[in-house]
Amino acid sequence: YQRRVHGEEVESGAAGGTALFVGNLPWSTKWQQLKEIFQEYNVKYADVKMGRDGRSRGYGIVRFDSEEEAHAALALNGYHLDGREIQVRFDKQLGE
Repeated sequence: YQRRVHGEEVESGAAGGTALFVGNLPWSTKWQQLKEIFQEYNVKYADVKMGRDGRSRGYGIVRFDSEEEAHAALALNGYHLDGREIQVRFDKQLGE
């Protein structure tokens, strides 16, 4: 099973347990801000999902080099961002 990420095909298992789903994001959040929030955990990739209308869908994905870094970043679950409590968990989509 392959997924297309920014125009490149990647194996869905390539990220394994290194990808986290970040939900309940404020609509104004951009990928750069998401990456900045996770920088102390050595984040390698951050993306805020956008709808066809160009507006944020309120969630994003962050990826790390190791499962240990991703697991440590779960500490940001409940982090307050612009008045909203973000949800951070392992990304279930990658295993399907």
